Amino acid sequence: MSLLQFLLIQINLVIFYFIYLILVSGRSHRSLNRWYLLIMPFIAFVLPFISFGSSSPELNWVQQLPVVEILADSAIGNPITEFQWDGVLYLIGISFFVVLTSIQLVRAFHRPIATFYRHYNGKKVYLLREHKASYSFFNRIYLNPKQLENEQTILLHEYAHCREYHSLDLILSAMWRALLWFNPIVHFWDKRIRENHEYIADQFVLDTEASPAEYSRLLLESTFDIRTLSFVSAFSSKSLLLKRIEKLNHKNQYRMKHLFVIPVVAGITFLTTSMNSPVEPVEQNTEKSIALAEIENPAEFPGGKEGLMKFIMEEIKYPKKLEEMNIEGSVFIEFEISKTGKVENAKVASGSSYDAMDAEALRVVQIMPNWKPATKDGKPVRSSMKLPFKFKL
Repeated sequence: MSLLQFLLIQINLVIFYFIYLILVSGRSHRSLNRWYLLIMPFIAFVLPFISFGSSSPELNWVQQLPVVEILADSAIGNPITEFQWDGVLYLIGISFFVVLTSIQLVRAFHRPIATFYRHYNGKKVYLLREHKASYSFFNRIYLNPKQLENEQTILLHEYAHCREYHSLDLILSAMWRALLWFNPIVHFWDKRIRENHEYIADQFVLDTEASPAEYSRLLLESTFDIRTLSFVSAFSSKSLLLKRIEKLNHKNQYRMKHLFVIPVVAGITFLTTSMNSPVEPVEQNTEKSIALAEIENPAEFPGGKEGLMKFIMEEIKYPKKLEEMNIEGSVFIEFEISKTGKVENAKVASGSSYDAMDAEALRVVQIMPNWKPATKDGKPVRSSMKLPFKFKL
């Protein structure tokens, strides 16, 4: 992963999060919100790795040469002279969150001190022996015995979590938090997922039996002085209490502002892939170059393609500063082969955005030995070439 790709992932996450807050959340449809919250982190992560070449047509008088891959010293087995502290810290962070997530999962999967009570719509219901909030995890519902007087309403709420498989959402969110632990947005994202889960379950209860006033009273009575677990869908949650009560009178609905989500996300997709895609500009024809279709024998490097690759690999050097910064890139060099085989008019047709990388590719082309020139009607002619370099760690 290059530094540019890394930064684009973080920027996309921040943008998609604020799109949710501004255009998606509020009184909008909860199920659509859920899918937005689940899918967008994946899209933010994948987009920087998607690249598209230029759609401009190739010039028929430019001979395209094969891509040359330049590996950094560390990538071909040379000893690493500097300790990569950033990579170590990143792995430490991932390890910490993986361990934390594993502990929370074990606690959630481990059957608590509870007694089987009954079945409810195909789900197993247990009575807790501990003073914890009623909750659900996958296909099991756990009830606090002190809340049995509101049993039907609580079971309805937790059943909504079970049938929507909200536990899977929480596990997926934990994976993103472990992978991108250093970005505070992923932790806010997890809160929004949990928050939306409760809205979905609350709405299911209201649509089935309860009135907003009665349900608000039940939430208030059930919330305080009760502990909750991570990785479960708890009926009582102090941090969400006020928001849940506020949303009880808000019905699922579509709003005109939601229509802006599609063009906004499409624009971000275009910008991200454009920044990560090499651009190959089209040059205007000149009288000096002969159309490739008219050339009988294209220009050839001494020793052919194998000789060209050997020369480049012996001469080119991966820019040290860019290597240390884990930066990769592609450079396209155009040049001409004169009638005498000399390399002339070499230039950067499409740069990598890094001057050192562009300069190194251009330098190697400029010091090439004479080629065997192209021929037309048995006579040497001037021809144009394009040589792509790919600097890869």
